[in-house]
Amino acid sequence: MSLYDTEASYRDQIDSLMRDLGLAGQKLEQLCDALTSLPIGSKVTAPRPDFQDGTPEYMFVATTTWLSSWFTEAWRTSLDFLFGQANLFGQDERQAKDFTHILGRLRTRSVHNLDPSDVRDRRTLDECYRWYKVACESRIPDSDEQWIRCRIALLTSAKTHLSAAVAISRGIEQHSNCDEISDLWKGRLSRTGAVLDYLGLLQLSAGDLGLSDLDLRAIKERHQRRLDRSLSIMNAMGPVAEMVGHHIDRVLLSETVKVLPISAGDAMERLRLPPGENVATAMRLAQVILELYPANLDRAMLLDALSDAWNHLAPKSPPHISSSLGLAPIMG
Repeated sequence: MSLYDTEASYRDQIDSLMRDLGLAGQKLEQLCDALTSLPIGSKVTAPRPDFQDGTPEYMFVATTTWLSSWFTEAWRTSLDFLFGQANLFGQDERQAKDFTHILGRLRTRSVHNLDPSDVRDRRTLDECYRWYKVACESRIPDSDEQWIRCRIALLTSAKTHLSAAVAISRGIEQHSNCDEISDLWKGRLSRTGAVLDYLGLLQLSAGDLGLSDLDLRAIKERHQRRLDRSLSIMNAMGPVAEMVGHHIDRVLLSETVKVLPISAGDAMERLRLPPGENVATAMRLAQVILELYPANLDRAMLLDALSDAWNHLAPKSPPHISSSLGLAPIMG
């Protein structure tokens, strides 16, 4: 086979895989809509890569980024839910986890400078090297053909992954407990950015906490993936609105308060505070205490000091730290 014929064959394979992925994605969107009346996830932000956009190595990186944006970000909640039901419908949950794991490792290697002496980076590099070896017979792809083969291998795995998700959705549709399973899927999605207005919630929370001059859009982008993950798995039987509010409050506090050995939830529990401006005030007070006595306070001692200071707050007198800790008062 000539070089031209080989390139044409590779191009045909990639075109076919991209087309199949698009069709499978549409089927899964439709099934999600039919079973939950909700969108399957957020919008995929990374652009769809085309064959002629750049060198084969660049196209592999672009494809990795696009698939990661799709599977591990925008549609993460639905895919996690579906593959959680995999064994019920004859699909391999382990294979799905392996794919999303290596997809993440490949993306990390593609966009970050990894340190081989770091234990975590070393593990990522070794996993990528092994995957490259299987995909193109080289641990370090070098030629255009090798990068094209890597891209085909990645797209093939993505097609298998998405086809399995479609099969699970079909299984749910035909299952005798279809309504119950669909309600669980809907419950997961209803607590993510696919449905929730994160920007509006952040604006509301910022007002409640007395915080201003924040770039809420940037904060939303930084935290949306983590919020989706945290909110989708929280107890659906609890007070959902209140728990969503707590998560949003913690996001804003993490952006405005120095990292502390206690969380906003710890302060709320110890001081018996409802969500609101007092939580931000308490966390800022904890920050002041820690900055005054950084070498003296562990988590338990900081909570004790915060509780004592909070209980002694008065409009015209400064808070005092418990004498049992051997700490001087905080002076205004």
